[in-house]
Amino acid sequence: GAGRGADRPGGSVRNMVDYDRTPKVVKERGIIQRELTFHQVDSVPVENFPKHLEESRQHLLNISLFTDADVAVRNWVGDSVDVTVRVWERWYTLPGVTFDIYDRNFNTWWVEHERDPRRIQYGVRFLQQNVRGRDEDLTLTALFGFAQRFGFGYHFPYINKQMNVGLRLSASLAQQRQIAYDNRFNKERFYLDVNRFVRRTYSAQTEVTYKPRFKFRQQFALGYNRTNIVDTIAQLNPEYLGNGGTAQQFLSLRSSTFYDTRDWKAYPFKGYYIEGTVFKTGLGVLSDVDLLTFVGIYQHYHRLAKNFYAAYQLKSSYTLPTKLPYYNLSGLGFRGDYVSGYEYYLVSGNAFALTKAQLKYKLFTFNVPVMQLLRKQDVKLPVHVLAKTYFDTGYVVDHNNQEKNYLANNWMTGGGAGIDVATSYDFAVKFEYSVNRRGEKGLFLHFAGAF
Repeated sequence: GAGRGADRPGGSVRNMVDYDRTPKVVKERGIIQRELTFHQVDSVPVENFPKHLEESRQHLLNISLFTDADVAVRNWVGDSVDVTVRVWERWYTLPGVTFDIYDRNFNTWWVEHERDPRRIQYGVRFLQQNVRGRDEDLTLTALFGFAQRFGFGYHFPYINKQMNVGLRLSASLAQQRQIAYDNRFNKERFYLDVNRFVRRTYSAQTEVTYKPRFKFRQQFALGYNRTNIVDTIAQLNPEYLGNGGTAQQFLSLRSSTFYDTRDWKAYPFKGYYIEGTVFKTGLGVLSDVDLLTFVGIYQHYHRLAKNFYAAYQLKSSYTLPTKLPYYNLSGLGFRGDYVSGYEYYLVSGNAFALTKAQLKYKLFTFNVPVMQLLRKQDVKLPVHVLAKTYFDTGYVVDHNNQEKNYLANNWMTGGGAGIDVATSYDFAVKFEYSVNRRGEKGLFLHFAGAF
């Protein structure tokens, strides 16, 4: 769209949006307009207008519809100017064959499980972004192998005229022939049965998002989860689901609050991110457990000098009661929460704290030309390559007295140097050479964002 405004001393901005330049694929005018910090008949102080232009550009990039965006002054007429918004759209339809690693991370599969092909999930993932031209997302998943997963999800970014309330619906079935039933020496112990699934989990969730302002949002989610295991798992670890049982179900309620000023959510260079979450597992009805979890996250990104950047993260989690079933434990080594150099270890417990610090230098940025065949449009795919050094420290509290869980209840530290490759498709590859407090060192590969 185009706006009318001014950028000169003593003037103001009066925005009158013209949608002639709105991308044809984005059918709903409000999708772009809602991300602009200035709207029709607004007046904006001249000294603040450059900031409005840059923030509007950042908002457009962070809705994950565009590989790049430009919001700039075009013409100056009297006390008004034209503002032109140009965007480069992503691929919105992303079907494809996929191969997922069943293990906690790529490094564990590659080294400890010797690249065992049986531990790869293969199948199809389908993502249709911008359904109906309204920024809605449809996801379908069908993965096969020793670990199978079938899922469905649909996201409405807004469901009301004010465009500040969104809705997400999802459901999934996951089943595995091999699972980790316990830890020893901070290593998982696995049980495999090639003839049957030893664990099956059904889940469904409804999530409502309230976003009254650009940087602030709240989420409320109601979910249901049911897990069944075979008798052998309950015999190997009677506390796997708690009390020697073979089934666990629960209703859950989650409330999260976010404040986000990051310039690029997939791989930020400046801004900060704050998250506070309260997660209630078990609501009395249809619930075999009664847990309460608190999670806090703070991330800060800033530019030190030309091409030099710094990033910091603080994250903590605490779950009550302190005595938990193995299935409900968290800690470090799960998902993206780890201390560098400890990727091969699983340190589980009911609480943890994690800090990360990084110093980065942007080596170069280049654009990969991509042809949008369906619309015969050339799209540029920005790729950023950065060198970095980093330092992590973490602590896990274990009240379950797990056998040989010796890394728990002790500080873990690690650090090293590496290369990050980040793209505008919310995807980053991290090559890291890390050394931990135990003197162990190695080359690690991660697929994630800045942290």
